Amino acid sequence: CLPGTVNTKTASVVGTDCIEAFKKFNISKGFMACTSLSLKKGASNATIEECNVKKTAMQVCQNHYLLVDKSKFNQSSLVSFANLSDFEYVISDSKPDQEYLDNFRKNGTEFILAV
Repeated sequence: CLPGTVNTKTASVVGTDCIEAFKKFNISKGFMACTSLSLKKGASNATIEECNVKKTAMQVCQNHYLLVDKSKFNQSSLVSFANLSDFEYVISDSKPDQEYLDNFRKNGTEFILAV
């Protein structure tokens, strides 16, 4: 269990205590969701607090998985926490536009269609 403040709206833990605890971990596979995803802005969330935790998680993970449903593509939120090229894997319930697939291929990101 991570220390910190629970954001009941997003069911996430945020705050300085959470970030400091994350820094102690060595994570082989990190699975992260986002509020929105765009080619220009990357993966983003609606709150700075969540983005700060996710940026720290990105630093301690060896492999980065982005979980994104079809409603999140071609959107951007308040704060970005990672570029698309920072993820080795993107998992979605729907095939995105070709420009996303081209971007994934260019950056060595594997797209996984969850069915």
